[in-house]
Amino acid sequence: MIKNLYIDIETIPSGDKIDPTTMSPPGQMKKEDTIAKWYAEEAPRVAEEQYLKRALKSMEGEILCVGWAVDDGDVYSFMRYEEEHKFMLGLEDCLREALDKFDSLIWIGHNILTFDMPWIWRRCIKYGCRWLANQIRLDRYKGNIQDTMRIWAGADYQNYTSLNDLAQWLGVGEQTGSGSEVYGLYLAGKMDEISEHCSGDVELVRKVYKRIVEGE
Repeated sequence: MIKNLYIDIETIPSGDKIDPTTMSPPGQMKKEDTIAKWYAEEAPRVAEEQYLKRALKSMEGEILCVGWAVDDGDVYSFMRYEEEHKFMLGLEDCLREALDKFDSLIWIGHNILTFDMPWIWRRCIKYGCRWLANQIRLDRYKGNIQDTMRIWAGADYQNYTSLNDLAQWLGVGEQTGSGSEVYGLYLAGKMDEISEHCSGDVELVRKVYKRIVEGE
């Protein structure tokens, strides 16, 4: 039995904020007054931007939410309210129960080959989630990952399209919110909105995949 597992993750930066005074000014700046002005006016913004970019790097950020759906089943979201180790063990238990019996598993999502799946797999290795790690084959050509962004790009491997743009163009829906808003929602304590966004992306990618691959 082949099962399709539609997946989406939401991430946030981790660690302490970057101290603007530890930043290095642009190399072309030589005058002391110019450098002082940069530290006063630009360094805080640059430090914040660099901190937020940690949410895009699997070894510098944290997974906050994982959404999934098996085949045509309900969409679920698993929100993190505890330390990452326990979160990953809990995620493994939830997915193992949701999948039940299967001969092969296909992971499906948008931009998951180089983003979502490495984030999940690397944490499985770190925290000993061996069953879940064994279900992920990251090989670009012989793996078990169907990435709708890459499927849609076809031979033009540089022509990447966002999930929202693709879904709207196909006429199957649109995203509510953006992943770039997740950290702000997290700081505001709006966890329900993050969960809804994550679940919405799972449902949307399922519609996109079915339209492209199955013609529905």
